[in-house]
Amino acid sequence: MEKETSTRKLSRIKNVLRLSISDLAGTFDVTRASIYDWLRGAPPPDEAVARLNDLANAATAIELAGFACDRNLATRRFIGGMTLPQAMRGGQSISAVIPDLIAILQREESERERLSARLEGRAAPEPTADFDFPDAG
Repeated sequence: MEKETSTRKLSRIKNVLRLSISDLAGTFDVTRASIYDWLRGAPPPDEAVARLNDLANAATAIELAGFACDRNLATRRFIGGMTLPQAMRGGQSISAVIPDLIAILQREESERERLSARLEGRAAPEPTADFDFPDAG
């Protein structure tokens, strides 16, 4: 099996975790230009490799669990009130908290399915011009 390159890991992290270049730059405490360089094939510095591997492991776990992250996940507060990028900048091991995140995502998916089943067959209310205004009467 071929070893995954740092460039491929970073690209996968960006795509799976839906992190912006700015989020990644903050996570690694480098400039956005450095992230772009790494994405073009420049090797990251040794001090960034451990964090890169941690994030790659987290991305793999989320992929294997079958979840597609959206941008809301990156901005959602869940790790002690922090967002995923904030936790990464704080030096937390992201792959260590990913099982908790996956459990949250699984619970939410189950709740969505249960709610969808309860609402199945119900007719949607007819929208009116003032449907979003409170009743003044």
